[in-house]
Amino acid sequence: MRAFFLAAALLVSLPLAAAEPALVLFVTVDQLRGDTPWRLRDRFGEGGFRYLMDRGAVYADAHFRHSMTKTGPGHATLFTGSGPAGHGLVSNDWFDRELGRDVNCVEDTASPLLGNLPGEAAKDPHSGRSPRRLTASTIGDELVLASAGRSRVFAASLKDRGAIVPAGRKGKAWWYEKTAGEFVSSRFYFTQLPGWVTAWNQARPAHGFLGGEWTLMHPRESYRALDMDDRPFEKMRGTLGRTFPHPLGD
Repeated sequence: MRAFFLAAALLVSLPLAAAEPALVLFVTVDQLRGDTPWRLRDRFGEGGFRYLMDRGAVYADAHFRHSMTKTGPGHATLFTGSGPAGHGLVSNDWFDRELGRDVNCVEDTASPLLGNLPGEAAKDPHSGRSPRRLTASTIGDELVLASAGRSRVFAASLKDRGAIVPAGRKGKAWWYEKTAGEFVSSRFYFTQLPGWVTAWNQARPAHGFLGGEWTLMHPRESYRALDMDDRPFEKMRGTLGRTFPHPLGD
């Protein structure tokens, strides 16, 4: 009984809890090694990474216990706190013994895509997407449960799995479908795309970059202390090439 009253007294003496944040933003940068921001620290401006490193809580010695460094299992581990054995996504793709074929980690034939898709993509029964293969609850799922449904969770990415896994089962996800050149979703989330997503697609903001170049921000000489620009193991994606400047094509 004494312990109970002591605990109660301590609770009463604590200051009022800080107001709940109105927004929690989780940004995941695919293939960004943990040591890279520190190597580039002197090149950052006052905002962005520098702001987070100087004024945020930085966990510089965090690790996870799986070797499959693919988008699906990596994002699932970050957002669930579990390894592949717990969240179910062992890779981006794997062989499903029941179906007798390879499957994508977010594939769901029962959840067709929503969006302005080319004919072949729209007809592909394997193009459906959802988090049904994810077997663990995400931080967003738990937030919705803890707030009795008052919280809302949204995720967007250039990759389907980069949006679907973070959104979990109780959030909403959109991702860039390169065959359509637009953001799409699936019937797991909506019966039709929200109007603001359709308006964004119709505005075609990415078209403003066509014919341009991705160039270095600073003089090339100032990057000499960093890694080489030309690496033979880098993939050649479209017209981008491996070195700066990268032509963005038409």
